[in-house]
Amino acid sequence: MDDDPDMRSVFMRSFRYTQAAIDVAESPMRAIEMATSTDYCVVITELPMPGMSGLELVRLGASLP
Repeated sequence: MDDDPDMRSVFMRSFRYTQAAIDVAESPMRAIEMATSTDYCVVITELPMPGMSGLELVRLGASLP
């Protein structure tokens, strides 16, 4: 999760040759929406973000059913 489009692009390029399936979100709320329908093993997020910190995002995501 990163609100900076350039950083999202860097993540996508960094993982393109792996076997991992990569999803990117442009906002914390979009990341939460995505997490309600997908079971993620790893979440990469920045800490300071508009509207919600990365720690809040991880805590909220961990509490989802």
